[in-house]
Amino acid sequence: MKYISGLIFHEHDFIEGYVGYEDGIIQEIGKGRKDSEIKGTIIPTFVNAHTHIGDSIVKKVLGGKIKGTIEELVKPPNGLKHRILREAEDEEIVGTMSSTIDDMLSSGISCFWDFRELGIRGIKQLYQAQIGSPIKSRIFGRPQKMEYCKDEMEALLKVVDGIGVSCITDWDYSELEKVAKHAKKEGKLFSLHASEAFREDIDLILDLNPDFLIHMTKANDGDLEICADNDIPIVVCPRSNAFFGLMPDIKRMLKKGLTVALGTDNVMIASPSLFDEMRFLSERNKLYRLSDDQIFNLCLNSRKLLNPKDSIGFKEGYEAELLVLDISTSNIPHHILHANSRNIKLICMGNWEETK
Repeated sequence: MKYISGLIFHEHDFIEGYVGYEDGIIQEIGKGRKDSEIKGTIIPTFVNAHTHIGDSIVKKVLGGKIKGTIEELVKPPNGLKHRILREAEDEEIVGTMSSTIDDMLSSGISCFWDFRELGIRGIKQLYQAQIGSPIKSRIFGRPQKMEYCKDEMEALLKVVDGIGVSCITDWDYSELEKVAKHAKKEGKLFSLHASEAFREDIDLILDLNPDFLIHMTKANDGDLEICADNDIPIVVCPRSNAFFGLMPDIKRMLKKGLTVALGTDNVMIASPSLFDEMRFLSERNKLYRLSDDQIFNLCLNSRKLLNPKDSIGFKEGYEAELLVLDISTSNIPHHILHANSRNIKLICMGNWEETK
């Protein structure tokens, strides 16, 4: 059995304790001191609740010089990124995606929820990019064209965790209804971008029975209250929103009782690191008005999308997914928000682990 010890995040608080694990499974959790080779602040690995890692190829093609509006860059089917994705070779796309997955691994991310473009072709690219990596993914595919095709949907739903599409405004709503109903019929998750650049009809959005929504930067109080009443989580991506001159009102979302989780969105715009996302919020706290604990909890809430009824933390018998950080213990949440991959002493994801 291997042991790590220090200040451990357990039952929504930090306590002095230790974790013992073997064969990738947590066997023992205890309070107090314990001899161990590795000591530090112990937290769960991160879950990035919203990515588009196919955008890695766009970043490479444009050399990092990304300019344009939401419509010009990411609106399907002919935004700049969609044109680049269609024209690029599979091998090149897979290579850039693999590099992004490595970046996520080094920053302590054990799972990412990815919205994949290009239909079945895009799903195959992601599967190839993940070969050999311990990182898990939740793959949200979408039809290659902005229309419902029964045969294509049946093929997609055999290989994805869910369907993730752009906003209702991009679609013929009747076509989108068919897509959502087919996904639900097969017991798959369904999600979409909502009220990002402008407010959209929340009733039409919720009639699609989404499991969670992305952005909601232009939602009003009534929209947020309806989502809270229906237990629909919101995933926010502040850095990506800021690139387009937008800002999610996270404080208001939390006051309405919503579960708010953190993602990083477009790789061509923002790194896939949740350390970077948390630090961004912390450094702009005059705008966001969030406490250190609230920002850290946004990151932890991304795990709640995996297991909504589970508590966040470590449990005996569960897979060992943990990070050991070398940070000051004087104000732990604050120092987590300002940490980066260099502060990681150990990453453990089941049977895979790396000591830095």
